[in-house]
Amino acid sequence: MTAPGTPGAPHAAVVMVLINVKHLSKDLPMIPGRPHELEDSPPAYEPVASTTYDPYIQHVASEPTQLVQKPDTHFSAEPAPADVDRKPEDTAPPSTQSLQVPGPSRGQHSSESDVSVPLPQPPPIRPARSELSLSYPSSTKRRPHARRRASGSDYRSSRPHSMLRLSSALSDKSKERTASKSPSGTVTPLDASEIMSGFLRDLLTRQLVVEQSAEVVLKGCTDACREYGLSLAALLQEPIVESHTPIYWAVVKCGPGPQTSFIHELLSAFLTCAAPLTEATLSDIRHACLENPIQELFQWIRRLPAITPLIGAAEVLFSGEVPEDDVVVEELSGDKDMFVGHFRILMFQKRMRVLKHVDIEFIARGRLWCLKVYVATAEDARKMRHGIRPGAWVVTLSLLEGSQPTWVDSGFIVCNNDGTATQIEGNHANWLRLKHNHQLTAPPHSVSASSFFKDAFAVDCLSSGSPYVQSDGSLSIRLEASLRKEDTGCIIC
Repeated sequence: MTAPGTPGAPHAAVVMVLINVKHLSKDLPMIPGRPHELEDSPPAYEPVASTTYDPYIQHVASEPTQLVQKPDTHFSAEPAPADVDRKPEDTAPPSTQSLQVPGPSRGQHSSESDVSVPLPQPPPIRPARSELSLSYPSSTKRRPHARRRASGSDYRSSRPHSMLRLSSALSDKSKERTASKSPSGTVTPLDASEIMSGFLRDLLTRQLVVEQSAEVVLKGCTDACREYGLSLAALLQEPIVESHTPIYWAVVKCGPGPQTSFIHELLSAFLTCAAPLTEATLSDIRHACLENPIQELFQWIRRLPAITPLIGAAEVLFSGEVPEDDVVVEELSGDKDMFVGHFRILMFQKRMRVLKHVDIEFIARGRLWCLKVYVATAEDARKMRHGIRPGAWVVTLSLLEGSQPTWVDSGFIVCNNDGTATQIEGNHANWLRLKHNHQLTAPPHSVSASSFFKDAFAVDCLSSGSPYVQSDGSLSIRLEASLRKEDTGCIIC
């Protein structure tokens, strides 16, 4: 018998095994020239027969053929002569062989016709799951990036971070730089740091189309850095992108409408991964907010746990989330030296009773401001020149780091619980004038404007039937400020 597709070749390795039912206890002989594998190995494919299914033919594979004997059938075992002397290398490739299971000869009891079962192809070699790594780029072609969907749908894929390969995501410039430094292909910690820096830069410049969420991408980056003894949290707080941190550039690139774009998500992931933040990083973030002075963005950043971590009583009182106080600032178009701020402080009474202070930060006229209401301590009373006593309510207006010095004359008024800003005089006065004889300056040499309320007003605000606190526990404040040097009188008087 000649193997199909190989005319003139030696006889194929086909064995006709005839077994006498009287010798059921004997093992089948091995096919000469073929290695013997475990009998319990799973079948490599599903048999395909040219006729109806025969239950007595089981798991025909490329290894020794095993037949289940039919009742009342007589066979004899004798290998084909041409196959006895055959060497393994003379056997045709498995991909071109077919195993012929002959039907019974005349006089034998069988109703089935010949069955032809092709030997299986070698199983395809599947590449192992790629892990996020800092290995150098290979010659394997990358699959083109998927085009981003419409803005109304979720553009991210649910693939795990293990499917993202960092080496394939690097830009060509990063590839050339790193490859030239290590021709042998060995990645050193220094090389790994440069590769990761280039990857973060490409994320910010949007040279990469990332299908995963920013949180998943940074999770993979963290794992990859750990392989080389690096800390992604430290790397994010280093000035590795044009003399600034990646967090700085994420803030600068954000637009209005937080949590609506990948860059907002990337910024949140940066801050979460880098926490706790150093003072240098916080300073870099404040400078970025001045470069991109969007009030809604600034308030969203302030509420992130990495920027305003809650500890102690604040964490318990706020249940781990910073209150979303309403902050609206109007910069009057006709006057470049004035602004009006409207603030609604949530849980005001609880915050003053438990935490003893309320802080509001905002952007106005290209500067970062901090408006603070707090209960004075004995140390505060000793430092202030007004001779206040401990327990008094003090209001302070100051500049935050990075802001330019300025003159200020402002009026601070607590609105009624119906939202109207009506001034009350005397011991129950609900307004203060915040002014300083010198320019306000930002830290480290901070100069601020401050004043304090009479005790009667503090009692009014903390009472259960307060005329200022609204039904939901919030308090509304109005701040009018002029940045002119000359004395124009109190602007709210």
